[in-house]
Amino acid sequence: ERVEVEKKKPKMNGFNNRASVGDTLAPHPSQYMTQKLNNFEYIELLYFSPDGCKEALCTACSVADDFSLTRVNDQLTIRPAYAFKASKAAIADHDLPFSTFLCSKNLFLMQLSKAKWPQMHIDALLLFFWHLENHSIHNHSNLGDLVILHYALWVRQDWHDCLKQDEAFNIAIINKILLHSINKELWDKVHLQNFTTVCFS
Repeated sequence: ERVEVEKKKPKMNGFNNRASVGDTLAPHPSQYMTQKLNNFEYIELLYFSPDGCKEALCTACSVADDFSLTRVNDQLTIRPAYAFKASKAAIADHDLPFSTFLCSKNLFLMQLSKAKWPQMHIDALLLFFWHLENHSIHNHSNLGDLVILHYALWVRQDWHDCLKQDEAFNIAIINKILLHSINKELWDKVHLQNFTTVCFS
């Protein structure tokens, strides 16, 4: 019985006695984000932006005494309440500035490994973002960045939904027809807005 208890006790890993802390420290996203990633769920990229990480730090400090009950492995566990709350400042990916989108997806990809996502899924997402970042639509459309942001949001959400149903596709393969449909839809909105402005000005 004592052996079983010893097995269940948490163990502390060792450390490199000759190594110091690195020159830079990786940002720490929120507990809410970590929970989502550990459950392989969709999460907005805002949580991985510099502002998102700053908010996570402030939130963790301000609600440190606020706890909630949750069930983990058939046991009730007390955890910080902020681990289950979405950010009040959360916005959809297509509303992010494109530079923030690019910055956020880098930390997002780093966190996937920490959350122990399958390497196949990480590689697919890595290629997904690479193809979008380097797509020629940036050069051929004044709305190129916005098109990419919409495509990334909708496709990533759909991919997660399909994963839950065990019907997932290879997200790294960019669907040109869908991309051009989004481009057309966004341009139609622009033309409609311009037409409305002219009519009522």
